[in-house]
Amino acid sequence: KNQRSVSNTSKFLIVIPGFLTEPHSLIQSDTNAVLSQVDPTAILDRRGWHTAAKMCCHEQVEVITYQWASQSAINLLAQTLGRLLPNIRRPSNLNLHLVKVAKDIYQAWYNAIKECDAKVQELSTYYQELGTQGEVYVLGHSLGARLAIKALDHLSTHTTDNLPKVSGWAPALNADDADWMSLDQLMNPPEILFSEYDLVLKMIYPLGQDAHLTTPIHQFLNIVTNTLKQDERKKAVGLIGPPQECHSLLAISLNLNDKKMSHLGYLPYADYL
Repeated sequence: KNQRSVSNTSKFLIVIPGFLTEPHSLIQSDTNAVLSQVDPTAILDRRGWHTAAKMCCHEQVEVITYQWASQSAINLLAQTLGRLLPNIRRPSNLNLHLVKVAKDIYQAWYNAIKECDAKVQELSTYYQELGTQGEVYVLGHSLGARLAIKALDHLSTHTTDNLPKVSGWAPALNADDADWMSLDQLMNPPEILFSEYDLVLKMIYPLGQDAHLTTPIHQFLNIVTNTLKQDERKKAVGLIGPPQECHSLLAISLNLNDKKMSHLGYLPYADYL
């Protein structure tokens, strides 16, 4: 499903959106192309990223939106409301269902991280294939940036020929998730956009770092442990920036603290793109 049509272009932009950017379940491949064109929720998922990226690029640049199982925001919202609305007038049950909703969100995030990491090999192969046909640029956001950078890290251990130029926006990975010193030595190290005002990476990202937790009390303790006592190497580089010893990475990366950039501030409808 990530195959591209044959064209004469020599420049490619691979866009890799992050968490909750899959279209909802009513949009199924090309059989619902008409529905997709009139679907107002398209701005919220990878279709919105694709449209915005194409508007920013010269017509000779082929924009490819990489698809992976990032979960659907609309499906998750429908599931959440399905739990809450029938119990809104029954306060005795509401707290229980709020806990279940929190668990649903945590489970979606946890699953998305696992799906993201499972795609690293496939994406690195895709980098290599496109690299033989022209210049490849990659823009990834959040978990999409995690995937983009880890695929570059994986490919660069095998070859340094035709590597893509990667820009990671608010990457959801930490100092232990990649060989940053090796990435720092590349001719084109990945660019990192980061901000300490990113509450998603500060509060939610740590939840996916430990083994799967099943009880509310364990989830609560995990939040406290990971947000209040987290060491620097476990914090997302999209929050604190690349490791300080990586001078080339630091030189090309962008600290967006002065803009107070939030996690949602990077999204297409926020106009940063």
